[in-house]
Amino acid sequence: ADYNNDGFLDMFAAVHGKNFMLVNNGNSNNWIELKIEGTTSNRSAIGAKVWATATINGSSVTQLREISSQTGFASQNSMRAHFGFGSSSGLAKAAATTISEIKVEFPSGKTVTKTNVTSNQILAISESEAPISVKLASFDAKMTEKGSVLVQWQTASEMNTAGFYVQKSSWEGGDFQRINSGMISSKGTPSTGAAYSFEDADVSGFGQFYYRLEEITLDGESDVMPPVRISVTSDVRSSQQPGQFNLTQNYPNPFNPTTRISYVLAQGSNVRLEVYDLRGAVIRTLVNQSQSSGAYTVQWDGTNQLGETVGSGLYLYKLTAGDFSKTRKMLFAK
Repeated sequence: ADYNNDGFLDMFAAVHGKNFMLVNNGNSNNWIELKIEGTTSNRSAIGAKVWATATINGSSVTQLREISSQTGFASQNSMRAHFGFGSSSGLAKAAATTISEIKVEFPSGKTVTKTNVTSNQILAISESEAPISVKLASFDAKMTEKGSVLVQWQTASEMNTAGFYVQKSSWEGGDFQRINSGMISSKGTPSTGAAYSFEDADVSGFGQFYYRLEEITLDGESDVMPPVRISVTSDVRSSQQPGQFNLTQNYPNPFNPTTRISYVLAQGSNVRLEVYDLRGAVIRTLVNQSQSSGAYTVQWDGTNQLGETVGSGLYLYKLTAGDFSKTRKMLFAK
């Protein structure tokens, strides 16, 4: 174990009552130490596998460590994963100063990957950093003419996903409850997503309601997405048409990592809702379809058409519905 945090492994030996500590005073080698913390699996992340890939002496080298508490009778391992990356002394100077990729696979199946990591440091990696299994392209809720709420979502990809539950609450920070008795089974794949919908017929009273999506993984774990808001009004519940088109300011604004955009259609229209950069280039098309009259909310996760996260800055979002067109600004702050 590296007892003094200098990046070089030291050794402790217990020999029948006379104990020794052998201190490693270091050399010119480059290194990294990883403090792996489990959350879903186990706190010490025992059983996690850690890969580190770097270019050493002109060749790509991948090393593997496994987090374990001991390797034999009366032994004890450091719970950190320690890697060496060659020497920086001599003419060759072949040591890796940057680790091209570090990948941690936890016993739960969750994976955390980091790229272009500087060597010669002690770095903490938590299982909580693992991305959720499903990547959403859109998630929205709208009133129907019969007074129910139709919740719809589209996934961009699904990995290790068993299915979904829809949750509901009367306020954003409230106690969300599942409203579908049976899980909606996954239909997507790691390379292609799928479209889903669920109709909530139990909409009692008027006011604000919040819906959010709960993903269930194949391991039985649960991940929840940010909620969307919908206003249930007496006008909509009585099947009257909304009075006018409208595009509201996104919320939250500034935002990171997601924001919600709401709009109202006075009548059925071909609808386009697009995000632009300040040069006028389309970053992401959120809606491109025919929709009936009503109130809608769409979530944007700050990614472009390819699923890549955009840079921080000011963006425009534009609603076009029939002859109606309106543009607003929003700020993505990473």
